[in-house]
Amino acid sequence: MPTRWINSTRAIRHLNPAIHPFKKSSIQIKPLFFQTVKLMTVCFAIIFLPVVAGGGGNHKEVFKVKKVLLWGGIALLILVVIGVIAGGGGDKKGSGTGSNQAASSSSSEQSSGTTEAKKEVKVGETLTVGEVKWTAGSPERTDTIKSDNEFIKPAKANGVFVIVPLTAELIGKESGTIDSSQFNIVDSKGRKFKPTDNSDVMMLMSDSSIFLKQVNPNVPVSGKAVFDIATDATGLKLEIDDLRAFSNEKGYIGLGL
Repeated sequence: MPTRWINSTRAIRHLNPAIHPFKKSSIQIKPLFFQTVKLMTVCFAIIFLPVVAGGGGNHKEVFKVKKVLLWGGIALLILVVIGVIAGGGGDKKGSGTGSNQAASSSSSEQSSGTTEAKKEVKVGETLTVGEVKWTAGSPERTDTIKSDNEFIKPAKANGVFVIVPLTAELIGKESGTIDSSQFNIVDSKGRKFKPTDNSDVMMLMSDSSIFLKQVNPNVPVSGKAVFDIATDATGLKLEIDDLRAFSNEKGYIGLGL
């Protein structure tokens, strides 16, 4: 095999390690361009190698072939260099796009965090969770709920009762039912208290409870939610989950207790 052809092949492999079967390049060349270079290399080998190997008789013809091979090799090297530059530029562009996406994602998260921060109101203000508007009246803290019925005894708290008057208005199109599982009271320590299941409370509050009331579009309903919480609980917030199933939306009403 002619020395120039061997040197040219080595030079190609040196400049473009992606062609060498035992080396991996950090530069990613576009697949279409890589296949083109590979095909051109094979074509040169098939067409000109036999001529060079068997061209001992006619020196002029061999010289012409070598000249063609030389210029062809140079052209091939130029194409490889252009491809490497183009491939590197594509990577940079892709990297920039990734950075932009990361920045956009971070911006969205910050925006989402801001929205969540606004999901807290005070007593007397309106809180919208999903398709329901909620308004809380002044809460009451007491050890005992008195009875006006001589046949029903007063209800005594295990800790302390917190009674929260609520008004709900559905702004969606489909009616729903208010359920006790939607509500928690959260204190400054992060402890959560569910509505009480005290049977005496249920008897006393059967007519005034907000629970199990049906809400229809644009027809406000009112009632009370009763919680039995720890006596040392402070910084109380009422946590309200979305009425709709399969929704994680929630909001908070600061009770000022």
